[in-house]
Amino acid sequence: MSIHDERHNHRTTPAASSAGTMSEGRLTIVVVALSILTFLGILSETSLNIAYSTLMGEFSISADVVQWLTTGYLLLLSIAIPTSPFMVRTFPTKGLFVTAVALFSAGTVVGALAVNFPMLLAARLIMALGTGVSLPLLTNIILEKAPFNRRGMMLGLVSLVTCAAPAIGPVFGGLVMEFLNWHWIFYTMIPFLLISLVLGCATVPDIRHGGKGHLSVPSLVLVAAGLAGIIVAASFFAQWNGDWRFWTVLVGAIGVLGVFAAVQLKMEHPLVEVRTFAFPGFTLGMLILLMSSGGVLGVNFLLPILLQRGLGHTSMIAALILLPGAVVGAISAPLIGGALKAHFPPKFIACGFVGVAIMDIV
Repeated sequence: MSIHDERHNHRTTPAASSAGTMSEGRLTIVVVALSILTFLGILSETSLNIAYSTLMGEFSISADVVQWLTTGYLLLLSIAIPTSPFMVRTFPTKGLFVTAVALFSAGTVVGALAVNFPMLLAARLIMALGTGVSLPLLTNIILEKAPFNRRGMMLGLVSLVTCAAPAIGPVFGGLVMEFLNWHWIFYTMIPFLLISLVLGCATVPDIRHGGKGHLSVPSLVLVAAGLAGIIVAASFFAQWNGDWRFWTVLVGAIGVLGVFAAVQLKMEHPLVEVRTFAFPGFTLGMLILLMSSGGVLGVNFLLPILLQRGLGHTSMIAALILLPGAVVGAISAPLIGGALKAHFPPKFIACGFVGVAIMDIV
């Protein structure tokens, strides 16, 4: 989101919030309806991790191919989210909600019926588009309609949902793989999507912003090509031990991202405000976040495959081994978030990063 959009939101949001607040009960239902999509998106990711070993055998694919079910989802999600200022200013809120549910539902059905890996990957990408629409919509509604003194509680409810999904996902995936098959990971989501649609259609407010949305399609293409190129380069490194193909794709991807950054600096309404990276504290924080998140995602991806294909454990045992870490993460996230007011935040960042680094090395 650009600085111009932030300033516009700063000018309009307080007035809109004070003039059009919703009752707490109705707003809670709206948050629940939209949080279901976020919850299911994370649940599908963490539960599918348990099924990767089975998918590798069923579709005769390697680990560097099956990882695209996670990487592709996150990549498309990261590309879709920057379009949120354009979407919320251009389209009515209820229409965006219905679109998000429709996209996620379509991806879920395709995933449930998938008979090959390309079909399953397409399902995950469609689901990512649905989540990419719902995430900014959820935050926008809270900031627009929640009273100022209740916003923290509403955002905390969203945080609770996103923390609970990783804890439930491995066990859910393990149970499904133990007694059914991976298709049921998707089938079981359909009733919850129907609940989300019914609740949302009855309660989601139709917010319309003044002003015109701005979206740079060339910028979207550049950032998508750059990020995808880095991921493809990593895949080449794993397959061909860093030969000329790896270096060619990596240098090309970095060059594309450099062009993207240069274009953003010259735009009046950039897709991403890259000037924020000029602040050392922000850049360092982003690097720490990327490294720690990448470490956690990598372990959650590799450990179930190692446990099942390397050590011969069942999917349920793999799920139970992942469970303690997921539960600790779900419980500690809101507790540490609440403690930030009384303690120096970098202390938590340093401790968390060191802990993740030690566990990855071990």
